[in-house]
Amino acid sequence: MIERFKEIIYIVSKKLDKKELTETDFKKSLVYDRQWLSPDHLKKFLDICLEIRLLQKDNDVYVPTFSFKDIQVTLDTKISDKDIDDYKPPTIQKDIFIEILEYIEQKVTMQRNEIVKNVNKIKGKMKFVTIEIAALIYAKDLNLDISKFIDPVKDKILSGIK
Repeated sequence: MIERFKEIIYIVSKKLDKKELTETDFKKSLVYDRQWLSPDHLKKFLDICLEIRLLQKDNDVYVPTFSFKDIQVTLDTKISDKDIDDYKPPTIQKDIFIEILEYIEQKVTMQRNEIVKNVNKIKGKMKFVTIEIAALIYAKDLNLDISKFIDPVKDKILSGIK
């Protein structure tokens, strides 16, 4: 299903000839032009894509986090409300980002929301850095030992590259 989601994002991006897309772009293409999704299911689709990190949202702009290089779209590629309703997120182990946040929280006297705010500031300044890398940078800025997180973050990044 994730590959199909990538194909759908690719279709919208190629049709509009741009990589940075708004919710309106997706709505125009998938709800009105192709009539594949209802407006409610489009919102669910975008939420799923953010959750599984196929899209990254910066203000009101959605940017694909994957390369279009190997995307193969067939004539029968499409998506429906039922596909969105039937989607089951992959079961994964505890997210490494959450582990890093918990580690920082244990080592410093700061609330999680404050930590997340500071990580997001770093992420905002470094557009092409993952949220996990931003968290590691923040932890390092606090003089914390981040060595135990290097390999898991590296593995997570490499698992997203094909």
